[in-house]
Amino acid sequence: TIENRPNANVIQTLSGQVAGLEINTVTGQPGAAPIVRLRGINSINGNTSPLFIIDGTPVDEDNFRSINPQDIESISVLKDAGATAIYGNRGANGVVVITTRTGNFNTPLQIDYTGILSFSTLQDNDYNLMNSQEQLTLENERGLGRGATLTPEEIAAAPNFDWTEYFFRTGLTQNHTLSLTSGSQNFSQATSLGFFHQESILVDSDLKRFNVRNNLTGKTENDRFNYGTNVSINYSKSNEPNA
Repeated sequence: TIENRPNANVIQTLSGQVAGLEINTVTGQPGAAPIVRLRGINSINGNTSPLFIIDGTPVDEDNFRSINPQDIESISVLKDAGATAIYGNRGANGVVVITTRTGNFNTPLQIDYTGILSFSTLQDNDYNLMNSQEQLTLENERGLGRGATLTPEEIAAAPNFDWTEYFFRTGLTQNHTLSLTSGSQNFSQATSLGFFHQESILVDSDLKRFNVRNNLTGKTENDRFNYGTNVSINYSKSNEPNA
């Protein structure tokens, strides 16, 4: 249900998918870390976010901006006593377990490409805004503001400018993922390359991300020894207007 959703942050893809999982995004910045609550707010000053596990490794929710959602195989949400039984007091706020994709044994080389292209626009409004002449004339009649100091000729010559077109745009989002999986009798591998670029509807606000992930699994002939490695290189750059 979360595959091919064009969200910059993989946690945002869980919104509305899990009962009792509350996800709030306080900013429209692409890739911003949302506020996640799984077992309510049970502390005044302490951290109330759940524990996040990716392939057995605890991570901070800020890292999800750099993870390609297309690499996710499955997500499990633990919110009962089983979470603390497995992870101790770290799982007191619940646990979100994420597993990335791996290859299968005895499978030929398979190459998959996923490309997603989407657009974002500012929501239409029904406001019938005044132009410069209408506003300055109203100010002149009431004797308030800049219009009160202008003559009718100066009001007629006042320029008009649509500031929404200056600050906002149609944002383009593109997500490209190339994955290669293969496996022999005792060895399998999964490699993915990802590029993500999301433009916000606000000018000079965007997120660029590059991902490389490689998962290797293997076993001996008698199945007595199994091994695996997970290697991930993520780079993201976020431009956020501060003024």
